[in-house]
Formats: sequence, structure tokens, C-alpha cells
Amino acid sequence: MQIIPMQLEITGAVPSKFQIDDYIEDCVNVSALVALDETQGGIGRGAEIFKYKTSTDISEFKDIDFTNPVVADCQVEMVKKGKKMVLVLKSLKFKQPAVQPVKA
Repeated sequence: MQIIPMQLEITGAVPSKFQIDDYIEDCVNVSALVALDETQGGIGRGAEIFKYKTSTDISEFKDIDFTNPVVADCQVEMVKKGKKMVLVLKSLKFKQPAVQPVKA
């Protein structure tokens, strides 16, 4: 198991809990900006989905203002599942308070 420290710009999160046949998923899908592969002609950044804890942990994101991407220090593990690679967030710590503005 290799844990990779990285800083991510988080753009949002959505809970995911379902079962299809023998496959069960229960996590928060966290969207973050990542650089596109310039060696393949990519320009700019795209969004990548990272799996995080369980669907009930969406509460960790409820007070975050995602009007703009929010920077977080993360520990990421790359896990091979069949033919595809899944990115799993092992830890996530937002760099600054990014709470919703108080409505008057």
C-alpha cells in the first residue's frame, strides 16, 4: 500500500450508497481539479473523482463554500479494482476555514 501526500483543489462532494449484484459502494465521491496530461495534448485542468470514507461522512462537507475550489492537504491511495484504478482519499484537511457565508 502506497500513500501519496498531495494538495488538491476540492470542487464538491456527493454521497454514494448503492448495491448492484455483488458490488456494494458506500462512500463520498469527492471531486477535485487535476492537471490534464500535457504529453497527450492536454491543456488546463479537469475534475477527477476520489472515494472518501462512507456516505454518512458527507457531513464533513456541508458547511464548506464551494463557490470556488477549496484547497485541502490529502493523503491518497491508488487502489486497483479489476481493470481500473480507484483513487481513495485516506485523509483530508482543508487548508483554511471555507464555511458558508452567514445569510442576513
